[in-house]
Amino acid sequence: MRDILQSYLKRLTNLSGNNRSLLLLKLNVEQFIDLHDLDHVNGAPSWQIMEQLITKKSQVKLVPQSDARDELSNKIAARLKKLNRREKFLFEESGARDMYVGWPFVEGKFNDGTILRAPLCFFPVELELEKEHWVLSLKKDVNISFNKSLLLAFSHYNEIKPDEELVEHSFDDYDRHATTFKNQLYEQISSSSIDIPFSREFYAEQLEPFANLVKDQLEQGYDLGELSLKMQAVLGLFPQADSYLVPDYDLMLEKKQFESIEQFFEERVVTEQSRSDTYFDPETFFLHSVKEDETYTPFPLDAYQENALKAVKKGNSIVVQGPPGTGKSQLICNLAADFIARGKKVLIVSQKRAALDVVYNRLKSNDIHEFAALVHDFKADRKEIYDKIARQIERLQEYKRSNNNLDALQLDRQFRQASLTIEENVDQLEEYKAALFDNSECGLSVKELYLTSYPEEEQIAMVQEYSEFHFNRLDKFKSKLDLYFDYANALDVDEHPWSDRVSFAEFKASDLNEILACLEEIPKEAKAITKQVSKIIGEEVDYDACRTISESLERLREINSYLKNEEIYKLFRPMTAFPNAQTELLWLKNTRNLLNKCFEGNGVEQTIPANEIGEVQQILKQRSDAKTSAWKSFKWRFSKEKLRLARILVANGLRDDKAALQVLTDRIDNRLNLQHQLLDITQCLAQVS
Repeated sequence: MRDILQSYLKRLTNLSGNNRSLLLLKLNVEQFIDLHDLDHVNGAPSWQIMEQLITKKSQVKLVPQSDARDELSNKIAARLKKLNRREKFLFEESGARDMYVGWPFVEGKFNDGTILRAPLCFFPVELELEKEHWVLSLKKDVNISFNKSLLLAFSHYNEIKPDEELVEHSFDDYDRHATTFKNQLYEQISSSSIDIPFSREFYAEQLEPFANLVKDQLEQGYDLGELSLKMQAVLGLFPQADSYLVPDYDLMLEKKQFESIEQFFEERVVTEQSRSDTYFDPETFFLHSVKEDETYTPFPLDAYQENALKAVKKGNSIVVQGPPGTGKSQLICNLAADFIARGKKVLIVSQKRAALDVVYNRLKSNDIHEFAALVHDFKADRKEIYDKIARQIERLQEYKRSNNNLDALQLDRQFRQASLTIEENVDQLEEYKAALFDNSECGLSVKELYLTSYPEEEQIAMVQEYSEFHFNRLDKFKSKLDLYFDYANALDVDEHPWSDRVSFAEFKASDLNEILACLEEIPKEAKAITKQVSKIIGEEVDYDACRTISESLERLREINSYLKNEEIYKLFRPMTAFPNAQTELLWLKNTRNLLNKCFEGNGVEQTIPANEIGEVQQILKQRSDAKTSAWKSFKWRFSKEKLRLARILVANGLRDDKAALQVLTDRIDNRLNLQHQLLDITQCLAQVS
């Protein structure tokens, strides 16, 4: 982490040609002009330009826009035009006005050997074309200042604490007379921690030409820590904003708060538990993490924007990306409005002026701009910001009255009611969603089963068995089932000789005679057995019936032992008249399973009379419908059925909430199913009797 911070700090304080406020070796013709080039162009020495700026003259004439008699004047006018055009382009791009006159210049080496050539002071100016003449004028409401980049770099490279008073000094108390101004500047620098020697040339009323240099000339011309002051003045573009970040980087390096960049960001993302969740989806994860009445979004937003907004509200740092027109600015506006509504502070930064203008104008469309300050140039926009703060202070009482009047209270009540309705609808839709996509029962969700089914094709009813066939194991089962059907279709028929066969795998040739003898005895034995069984049971039977009785002999003995009990015999006797379909084992098992299922889960409701169950179901529906509209909710609140439902809930040991109502509904359904099964059994008994 330390290496990363030092790398970024180096970018801010680098002394390449890009950092013009610290190392200006040569002047780019489109961005800088040496004021000494104007020496005697208008008949006056170049120092007079600086003198007029020090005395704060409203306008300083430079050169005419065009002069047919002076080639040098025309060249300077052309350079001024390029400089003016470049400054306007940068303003439209970033919103900052960085045109200054830098004077005087400091050159030499810092204590660590780093070279510099930079202005000591900046005079904020505007370059304008007035009456076909290029003129300079000091910016209004922007003060003369020291070169903060130079002061902060001096502190950083020489390893001393920055002189905050010097960094923030505004020159308001300086005299307008040039000589007095120089004396005050000398005294202030001498009394500070910045050690810059002032030579005799500083007090001369003339400027030096700004010569183009290379790094080697500065490297060889100065010893470590040696500095000199040059009476040079340059008009040009000197960006200032980045310099203010240097102390912040120094502070982070000193604190050593984070060991790595990963640790820095891990403290600003979702918890490990959330990220390890198998179903974690960052585009929807946060949708239900914040209550609806705790979110204030005056601009329309979709589900993705809402998810991003709530992720930030939960303390996460996020990256939102997308092409133009996808709603990034809309999300930023909703974030700003939400945090402002909760008394928070919001800072929105951008490299592009246009992006900030879009956000500000959108806030303005909803009258939120009075609570926002648009800053393109931190110096030029200062007065407007202070004026807006003053207006806000003056309107405090107006805001208080507005927030406490009846309209505001009614609006707040409507907002909370709408938020509650949204949450209830979302909960209901989430229940539907969970049911549609739940695949825990058989490996496929209801939705997928429906979409992949063919209702018009032949079907097999598997109401009780389907949950046993898990989709992931279905192919293997199906393969075995297909093979079984192939064999069954060929062999499992009464006409097939092998339908009830004995394996011949162990038989030998010597067994053939014994088999033939047995085959001759079979008809005789079958006839004798049939005759004996018919005599025992008192009615005629065939051989197949005898074989069935033989195979079921153990079960018949078991049944006979039970029938010796008189009570069991009394129950069994009437069953002999039932059709086989209602006495076979599968039917009995299914009936028993259905009866037992009624008592599973929440059990059976036992307090409501049978003839009132339908009425209670209607009451439960009214209670559920009360959530769908304000009128139905109001009607239910004063309904006499509300008390009746409350008594039923108390009788069942339940509270009046959503979960308890579901339990009561399940119990009533179980009771109806139980009554249905008992009715089927009663009807069967009635048919026999």
